[in-house]
Amino acid sequence: MTSLAIDLSHCGMGGIDDRPGMGDIPLHVPPKILSNLTTLMLLWDWPGTQLFQLLQHCSKLETLFIDPFYRDWESGADTPFMRHMLEVGLFLPKLRKVHLLHASSSALGQLKALKTPAITEIDIKFGDVGDAEEWQLASTALKAFFDGKSKATLRSLRIRDTLIRGNPFISILRNLPNLTRLTLDEVEFDAGCFTGIVHSNDVASMLNVLELLELPPGFDLEPVHEFAEGRGIILKSSFRARL
Repeated sequence: MTSLAIDLSHCGMGGIDDRPGMGDIPLHVPPKILSNLTTLMLLWDWPGTQLFQLLQHCSKLETLFIDPFYRDWESGADTPFMRHMLEVGLFLPKLRKVHLLHASSSALGQLKALKTPAITEIDIKFGDVGDAEEWQLASTALKAFFDGKSKATLRSLRIRDTLIRGNPFISILRNLPNLTRLTLDEVEFDAGCFTGIVHSNDVASMLNVLELLELPPGFDLEPVHEFAEGRGIILKSSFRARL
């Protein structure tokens, strides 16, 4: 068996199984099964420590799909096992694709501990982030997630349903030297940030395709058009319908 999907999204959420604390009971999957997986899909509202306990055996994993349903992963971060993971990191040498739905700042804070030298594609979807403080936390968490050169092999990045302001956005692009495709889907951002990087060879120098989807009506795309034309980048855009 090379693919495994686990849907425990109702456990601990008052769904089909609303027993208190169900989401914190360890899930036992034989390491022999995990060691052969190339694709793993997890839909659950459990702490991040449960994820890392599985991933430590997934040395052949190539595709990882996670939907934690907004679970605050900080609740499991203070265990000896998780402190070790966050300090040392978890090496997944073959992981190429990561899809994260219902992302939170705490989830990104723990997932940045994954060491993925072969990563080529990341898709992160937020949604229903909440107030301005939570938006800021999400933006800061994104910047921290892409800090350094740990994602330098990344070629495709899709970010959905969040807000990115100014410097964090530029910092993210600066740390992704091999990025060829960037998609921002229902993402609020300052188009003016593109003005300052038109002639910056150390930012998005390999970018070929830029997709800006579901932009708010009246969004000023002129700075982005200038950036795309100056770099020879294919620009694709769409706007939300006016209410």
